[in-house]
Amino acid sequence: MKANMIINIKRRQKIMKKVIFLSVVFLCMFQSFSYAQQFSDLPYGHWAYDGVSSMSTEGIIAGYPDNTFKPSELVTREQFAKIMVLALKQELNYPGTPSFRDVSKTNWSYGYVETAKKYLSGYETGNENYFKPAESPTRLDVAIALIKALGYENQNHTNDISIFKDYTQIPQEQRKYVAIAVEKNIMKGYEDNTFRPQGKLNRAEAATLIYRLIAKNSSDPIEQEETPNATDNPIIKSIPYNVSCMLKNPKTSVIYILSKENKVLEALDYDKKQTIGTLTFDKMSERMDINKEGTEIYVTLLDKEHQYVWNEEEQTGTIAIIDTKTLKIKSYITLTIDPFDVAVGDNGYIYISGGSDQHTDMVSYSISNKSEVSRTGIYQKSYTKYNQALKRVYTLAPGLSPEDIRAYNVANGLFTDPVYPGGYDSPYHGDYEMNHNFKLDPKGNIILTYSGEVFGCKQLAGDDMKYIGKLDKDFDDVVFDNEGKFIYAISGKEVYAYDSSNFNKISTCGMLEDGRLVVYGDDAIIVLNSKNSLELIKIADDKLVQNTYPLSEDEKAILQAINASVMHAQNEDVQGSADDLSNKYTYEELQQQISAMQYLFENYDISYKLVDAKIISIEDDTAIVDITYEFKKIAGEYPFENNRTKLRQTMCKENGKWKFWDSEILESEAIQ
Repeated sequence: MKANMIINIKRRQKIMKKVIFLSVVFLCMFQSFSYAQQFSDLPYGHWAYDGVSSMSTEGIIAGYPDNTFKPSELVTREQFAKIMVLALKQELNYPGTPSFRDVSKTNWSYGYVETAKKYLSGYETGNENYFKPAESPTRLDVAIALIKALGYENQNHTNDISIFKDYTQIPQEQRKYVAIAVEKNIMKGYEDNTFRPQGKLNRAEAATLIYRLIAKNSSDPIEQEETPNATDNPIIKSIPYNVSCMLKNPKTSVIYILSKENKVLEALDYDKKQTIGTLTFDKMSERMDINKEGTEIYVTLLDKEHQYVWNEEEQTGTIAIIDTKTLKIKSYITLTIDPFDVAVGDNGYIYISGGSDQHTDMVSYSISNKSEVSRTGIYQKSYTKYNQALKRVYTLAPGLSPEDIRAYNVANGLFTDPVYPGGYDSPYHGDYEMNHNFKLDPKGNIILTYSGEVFGCKQLAGDDMKYIGKLDKDFDDVVFDNEGKFIYAISGKEVYAYDSSNFNKISTCGMLEDGRLVVYGDDAIIVLNSKNSLELIKIADDKLVQNTYPLSEDEKAILQAINASVMHAQNEDVQGSADDLSNKYTYEELQQQISAMQYLFENYDISYKLVDAKIISIEDDTAIVDITYEFKKIAGEYPFENNRTKLRQTMCKENGKWKFWDSEILESEAIQ
């Protein structure tokens, strides 16, 4: 139905405006009243972000006047007593006689300490009991307190704390508390396999532990089957350097992140959200590949930047062979070529494309004896992939015009094709866009270029690399699942899932920032975004699961402005401008306003439903908000067609305030 046919009389246009305002109120109800305080020293992606955000929202732990949280600052025992009591919502106990010599009735923490003493006990010295309120609680203190507070102390456990190298530092009678805390995933050990029972607790750790305490206290202790949902904190980690290449170990949950500029390789376990090692090179590290066993990584190391003209006899470079278990260099292969990309083949051979001198070579090397085996011609800086099923190397040269795919048959490091010893091109010449790079599916059946064009991989050269289909868009990076059944492509702030058998789109979800690189993990994809953060997106029932994100300061301000404008426009008796109204209404009062407005709207015999609302973008001082509704006629004789309508609202910031600027109908369709 055309836009100008939605409501064809002036009275209906007024109704539409009320619906726009009213629908956004519901958006505000579910977003603007639930955001967590943002601290300048605790960025989104920090390992403690979820715990701190939740606890600050609940008023259990607070920040400082300068908008910092000071996550590394130690917590005192009396502070920890207070936050435990607040988290458990316990009534304060003020006995007539203090239980501890060093916490008097006039001490600010007296009620909290006395209430928490059932689980956060003190110390007996001689005939006196002391709480040591100004000292920091130890990790052992905290383990005991959390398990007692949850009532888990008498539960059976199967966890053996001898997995910790320092378990003997824990008294025998107290080991069960640590075992239960670890088994229940309330506390964890460290990367060096220690528990550090005498370690002190900082503010970030305290917030995280209390966050877990509340989660356990509000749920049945019996472990429930998880319902697939978005991850609690989709950001795995922020990467402090420019990333040139990323890949996943085919056998583990470890991803490897390579930086050419910073000359570093990082190994990160995305399940645990932990860096398990870093390796620094003395040369630029540009591209890498991993063997199918997941035991070795091969990294191209450059002696200098690639040159358009560089005499081949003078070219040099290196391949570093890295043990994935230790993340240490096992050995080097000295090259007689300036390397660009590397592909690991079968039977201990690798294939390296040259990066300099325009018409250069691809060279094969034996991994065992570190010697060159064979070489053939190739265009400089060609991306290189090995097709294990066909024993063939495929390449794409982004510097060629037009771009094209090329294939090389190989065996034991030799370029063996008697008909095409220098490889052969696809049967096309500029017929299809390539968009600079490509991926092979795990079974070696298809080539997917970054333009979305799909080509088949066939044994016979005459049938190879023929066009077989196209995705509905180009993208920034793409990955297949382990079986090659599904394709996951990133473009801008969106991720798209496709069925690789017919290239039909299955699902879509948004991301926090523009995506750059993507790898596939078990039931998830991991995306490196334009802000150098790694975002995990879960997959359930073959579909992408949309993550949720905390609102930015501008997003909060936009929603508050929308809320205030709704109330100002709807209720002429409201005193004050739209700029300051939102602070004058409680959540309950807002609900009452919504009820009244809904009744008014229903008097026009039209019902509505908010289907979707989304802030599309915020750039400088302009914001775009898309809202979708369903309108249905419930009574009356006037002509009205039930419809689903999507509107785009533009807002602008003036003098620090977000104002309404313009709105337009994007699309509308008739519904039953």
